[in-house]
Amino acid sequence: MYQPVPYDSVAMWGNLHRHCLTLGVPILFRYPDKPGSELPPSFLHVIKPDRYFAKLKYDGWRCIVTRRDGVFTYVSRVNKPIAIPESVRVPFERDGVARFDMVLDCELLGNRRAGDAADIKVIDLLELNGTDVRNVYASVRHRMMEAILVRPWYMAEVEYGGFVHFFNYHKERNALAEGIVLYAKEGIRYDSPLNTIESKHMIKCKWRSGFDGLSPTEIE
Repeated sequence: MYQPVPYDSVAMWGNLHRHCLTLGVPILFRYPDKPGSELPPSFLHVIKPDRYFAKLKYDGWRCIVTRRDGVFTYVSRVNKPIAIPESVRVPFERDGVARFDMVLDCELLGNRRAGDAADIKVIDLLELNGTDVRNVYASVRHRMMEAILVRPWYMAEVEYGGFVHFFNYHKERNALAEGIVLYAKEGIRYDSPLNTIESKHMIKCKWRSGFDGLSPTEIE
């Protein structure tokens, strides 16, 4: 079981932007196995935990979950309906989230090529009771999920300080993950719920591509 590293055990030095310019690499990177985009895990030492927190990035496919008047709908990033197996859907709808109308940014885990989901993880909160919350700070959105919305076992694992340890721990032990995502605590979401444009307040750090083909609901 992963144990978060407390703040006082993490070096809080450096400047992310200056460090990246020195290395000559882009701040946002996705696939470490592609030439010209590799960053060492030591890069994470310069991320200040007073400004960022991290979430585990799973090797799955995106699903936007909407709850309206007790009715759940599941659509892909290209707005196609997703059929969720009862073994996943029923416990999630019954026990996974609180009884509010909401829109959640989720990740499905399982056989992506076949579109066969075996589990679901909630990554972010996009809307609550009809109010768009994408312009609420990322740290606040996450606390909202922790406090009243999503049960812990359905949430992506989070780390508030020891980013290098978090990265290395899951790289070696977690076959369901492909990296971590750093979120600016005061960052907001710029994308619409359905498109795939990344927020400039997010930094993807991946140890492998994890891509195994598009699911049927991801094809235009």
